[in-house]
Amino acid sequence: MTSEISGTGRAFGRVGIWSGALHASRVDDAGGKAIAEALAELEELGYGTVWIGGSPTPEDAAAVVAATRSITVATGILSIWNHTAEEAAAAISAIDPGARRRFVLGLGVSHGPMVPQYAKPYSAMVSYLDALDAAEPSVGAGHRVLAALGPKMLKLAAGRSLGAHPYLVTTEHTAEARAALGPDAL
Repeated sequence: MTSEISGTGRAFGRVGIWSGALHASRVDDAGGKAIAEALAELEELGYGTVWIGGSPTPEDAAAVVAATRSITVATGILSIWNHTAEEAAAAISAIDPGARRRFVLGLGVSHGPMVPQYAKPYSAMVSYLDALDAAEPSVGAGHRVLAALGPKMLKLAAGRSLGAHPYLVTTEHTAEARAALGPDAL
Protein backbone atom coordinates (compact mmCIF):
# COMPACT_ATOMS: atom_id res chain seq x y z
CA MET A 1 0.00 0.00 0.00
CA THR A 2 1.30 3.47 -0.84
CA SER A 3 0.97 6.62 1.20
CA GLU A 4 -0.71 9.42 -0.71
CA ILE A 5 0.78 12.90 -0.63
CA SER A 6 -1.84 14.31 1.71
CA GLY A 7 -3.66 17.59 2.02
CA THR A 8 -6.20 18.42 -0.64
CA GLY A 9 -7.84 21.31 1.22
CA ARG A 10 -6.15 23.99 -0.83
CA ALA A 11 -7.70 27.29 -1.81
CA PHE A 12 -7.50 28.12 -5.52
CA GLY A 13 -8.92 31.58 -4.90
CA ARG A 14 -11.20 33.56 -7.15
CA VAL A 15 -8.35 34.90 -9.29
CA GLY A 16 -5.22 33.13 -10.47
CA ILE A 17 -2.50 33.81 -12.96
CA TRP A 18 -1.06 31.63 -15.73
CA SER A 19 2.44 32.47 -16.93
CA GLY A 20 5.05 30.74 -19.02
CA ALA A 21 7.70 33.02 -17.50
CA LEU A 22 7.98 31.10 -14.23
CA HIS A 23 10.48 28.46 -15.34
CA ALA A 24 13.14 28.87 -12.68
CA SER A 25 14.50 25.77 -11.02
CA ARG A 26 17.13 27.93 -9.34
CA VAL A 27 16.19 30.92 -7.23
CA ASP A 28 19.83 31.83 -6.56
CA ASP A 29 20.48 33.46 -9.94
CA ALA A 30 19.24 36.89 -11.07
CA GLY A 31 16.33 35.52 -13.11
CA GLY A 32 15.25 33.23 -10.30
CA LYS A 33 15.38 36.06 -7.76
CA ALA A 34 13.21 38.24 -10.01
CA ILE A 35 10.68 35.42 -10.28
CA ALA A 36 10.71 34.90 -6.50
CA GLU A 37 10.04 38.62 -6.02
CA ALA A 38 7.18 38.52 -8.54
CA LEU A 39 5.68 35.50 -6.77
CA ALA A 40 5.87 37.30 -3.42
CA GLU A 41 4.06 40.26 -4.97
CA LEU A 42 1.35 38.01 -6.43
CA GLU A 43 0.80 36.50 -2.99
CA GLU A 44 0.63 39.97 -1.44
CA LEU A 45 -1.93 41.04 -4.06
CA GLY A 46 -4.14 38.11 -3.08
CA TYR A 47 -3.86 35.83 -6.10
CA GLY A 48 -5.01 32.34 -5.15
CA THR A 49 -3.16 30.23 -7.69
CA VAL A 50 -0.23 30.55 -10.02
CA TRP A 51 -0.25 28.22 -13.03
CA ILE A 52 3.23 27.62 -14.44
CA GLY A 53 2.70 27.48 -18.19
CA GLY A 54 4.70 26.17 -21.10
CA SER A 55 5.30 22.55 -20.07
CA PRO A 56 7.33 23.21 -16.93
CA THR A 57 9.59 20.64 -15.37
CA PRO A 58 8.65 19.13 -12.02
CA GLU A 59 11.71 20.91 -10.63
CA ASP A 60 10.38 24.28 -11.84
CA ALA A 61 7.18 23.65 -9.94
CA ALA A 62 9.03 22.56 -6.80
CA ALA A 63 11.12 25.76 -6.93
CA VAL A 64 7.99 27.91 -7.18
CA VAL A 65 6.39 26.11 -4.24
CA ALA A 66 9.58 26.63 -2.21
CA ALA A 67 9.68 30.33 -3.11
CA THR A 68 6.11 30.98 -1.91
CA ARG A 69 4.26 30.83 1.41
CA SER A 70 0.56 30.53 0.70
CA ILE A 71 -0.34 30.58 -2.98
CA THR A 72 -1.42 27.36 -4.70
CA VAL A 73 1.06 26.33 -7.41
CA ALA A 74 -0.02 24.27 -10.42
CA THR A 75 1.70 23.10 -13.56
CA GLY A 76 -0.23 24.18 -16.61
CA ILE A 77 0.59 21.79 -18.23
CA LEU A 78 3.32 19.19 -17.77
CA SER A 79 3.46 16.94 -20.85
CA ILE A 80 3.39 13.26 -19.94
CA TRP A 81 5.74 12.61 -22.88
CA ASN A 82 8.51 14.82 -21.43
CA HIS A 83 8.72 13.40 -17.89
CA THR A 84 7.95 9.96 -16.55
CA ALA A 85 5.42 9.60 -13.77
CA GLU A 86 8.24 8.38 -11.56
CA GLU A 87 10.27 11.55 -12.25
CA ALA A 88 7.27 13.74 -11.48
CA ALA A 89 6.44 11.85 -8.28
CA ALA A 90 10.06 12.03 -7.10
CA ALA A 91 10.21 15.80 -7.65
CA ILE A 92 6.91 16.29 -5.84
CA SER A 93 7.96 14.11 -2.93
CA ALA A 94 11.02 16.37 -2.52
CA ILE A 95 8.75 19.37 -1.81
CA ASP A 96 8.54 20.23 1.87
CA PRO A 97 5.65 18.16 3.28
CA GLY A 98 3.99 21.25 4.74
CA ALA A 99 3.99 22.96 1.35
CA ARG A 100 2.86 19.98 -0.76
CA ARG A 101 -0.78 20.68 0.03
CA ARG A 102 -0.42 23.81 -2.15
CA PHE A 103 0.79 21.91 -5.21
CA VAL A 104 -1.31 20.63 -8.12
CA LEU A 105 0.17 18.62 -10.98
CA GLY A 106 -1.47 19.67 -14.24
CA LEU A 107 -0.95 16.94 -16.84
CA GLY A 108 -1.54 16.80 -20.55
CA VAL A 109 -0.89 14.68 -23.62
CA SER A 110 0.16 17.57 -25.88
CA HIS A 111 -0.49 17.28 -29.64
CA GLY A 112 0.64 14.65 -32.12
CA PRO A 113 2.73 16.93 -34.37
CA MET A 114 4.69 18.19 -31.33
CA VAL A 115 5.66 14.81 -29.86
CA PRO A 116 7.67 12.19 -31.80
CA GLN A 117 6.53 9.30 -29.55
CA TYR A 118 2.85 10.38 -29.54
CA ALA A 119 0.55 7.35 -29.57
CA LYS A 120 -2.79 6.49 -27.98
CA PRO A 121 -3.01 9.60 -25.78
CA TYR A 122 -5.95 8.40 -23.66
CA SER A 123 -4.30 5.05 -22.89
CA ALA A 124 -1.00 6.80 -22.20
CA MET A 125 -2.70 9.14 -19.71
CA VAL A 126 -4.42 6.24 -17.95
CA SER A 127 -1.06 4.47 -17.61
CA TYR A 128 0.58 7.66 -16.36
CA LEU A 129 -2.12 8.14 -13.70
CA ASP A 130 -1.75 4.48 -12.69
CA ALA A 131 2.00 5.05 -12.23
CA LEU A 132 1.38 8.18 -10.13
CA ASP A 133 -1.03 6.19 -7.96
CA ALA A 134 1.58 3.44 -7.53
CA ALA A 135 4.47 5.81 -6.75
CA GLU A 136 5.80 6.02 -3.20
CA PRO A 137 4.50 8.37 -2.04
CA SER A 138 1.68 8.47 -4.55
CA VAL A 139 0.44 11.59 -6.29
CA GLY A 140 -3.27 10.97 -5.96
CA ALA A 141 -6.31 12.46 -7.64
CA GLY A 142 -6.44 15.30 -5.11
CA HIS A 143 -3.15 16.66 -6.43
CA ARG A 144 -3.70 16.63 -10.17
CA VAL A 145 -5.78 18.09 -12.98
CA LEU A 146 -5.88 17.02 -16.61
CA ALA A 147 -5.70 19.05 -19.79
CA ALA A 148 -8.98 17.60 -20.95
CA LEU A 149 -10.91 18.71 -24.01
CA GLY A 150 -12.67 15.67 -25.46
CA PRO A 151 -15.38 13.59 -23.78
CA LYS A 152 -13.15 10.61 -22.89
CA MET A 153 -10.45 12.76 -21.31
CA LEU A 154 -13.06 14.85 -19.48
CA LYS A 155 -14.57 11.68 -18.04
CA LEU A 156 -11.09 10.55 -16.99
CA ALA A 157 -10.46 13.95 -15.39
CA ALA A 158 -13.74 13.70 -13.48
CA GLY A 159 -12.86 10.30 -12.07
CA ARG A 160 -9.12 10.54 -11.50
CA SER A 161 -8.28 14.18 -10.75
CA LEU A 162 -9.54 17.43 -9.27
CA GLY A 163 -10.90 18.39 -12.68
CA ALA A 164 -9.85 19.83 -16.02
CA HIS A 165 -7.54 22.59 -17.20
CA PRO A 166 -8.89 23.39 -20.68
CA TYR A 167 -7.62 26.11 -22.97
CA LEU A 168 -8.73 27.92 -26.11
CA VAL A 169 -12.31 26.72 -25.82
CA THR A 170 -15.68 28.31 -26.43
CA THR A 171 -18.25 29.09 -23.76
CA GLU A 172 -20.31 26.20 -25.15
CA HIS A 173 -17.41 23.82 -24.56
CA THR A 174 -17.01 25.17 -21.03
CA ALA A 175 -20.68 24.36 -20.35
CA GLU A 176 -20.25 20.84 -21.78
CA ALA A 177 -17.09 20.31 -19.71
CA ARG A 178 -18.85 21.48 -16.54
CA ALA A 179 -21.68 19.05 -17.23
CA ALA A 180 -19.19 16.20 -17.75
CA LEU A 181 -17.10 17.05 -14.68
CA GLY A 182 -19.90 17.85 -12.26
CA PRO A 183 -20.45 20.94 -10.11
CA ASP A 184 -17.62 20.38 -7.62
CA ALA A 185 -14.69 19.70 -9.96
CA LEU A 186 -12.15 22.30 -10.94
